[in-house]
Amino acid sequence: MAIAIVYVGFSMNSLDNSMAEISDNISNGDKEYNNAVNLINNKNYDEALEKALYASDDFNKSSRDLSDIQNGSYNFNEVHKEYLATAIDEVELKQDAASNLVHAIYYFKNNDNSTGSSYGNKANSLMDEAIQYQNARNKLVNDNPNLFR
Repeated sequence: MAIAIVYVGFSMNSLDNSMAEISDNISNGDKEYNNAVNLINNKNYDEALEKALYASDDFNKSSRDLSDIQNGSYNFNEVHKEYLATAIDEVELKQDAASNLVHAIYYFKNNDNSTGSSYGNKANSLMDEAIQYQNARNKLVNDNPNLFR
């Protein structure tokens, strides 16, 4: 009986393509999140919930894809390792922010503005923290143009 072992690895092109897709998903999540916040401010809770759930989906997909890359058999240089770690931290915070935003919407819809505001404030705080990681990730790309397309 023969057993075949398949190693899943990433070529540089594959890694660049995956990172570009992840970056697009994060950007789309950011856009949906911001749209949800604007809709909440206009008391359009049903559409806000839809947008917040889309943001969660985008952030969750980014998280899964980052995990797949991190667990692949690719020999990362230190910059790529730092980029991955930073992106993972950013996305985890954005996932938590989107989750808190969804909770806020549910409370606002049920006229519990105090609890809704608590969740909304937590979401804002988490997103502010995530933006620090996003800026660090963008700086890595800008400082190392030869490593990122």
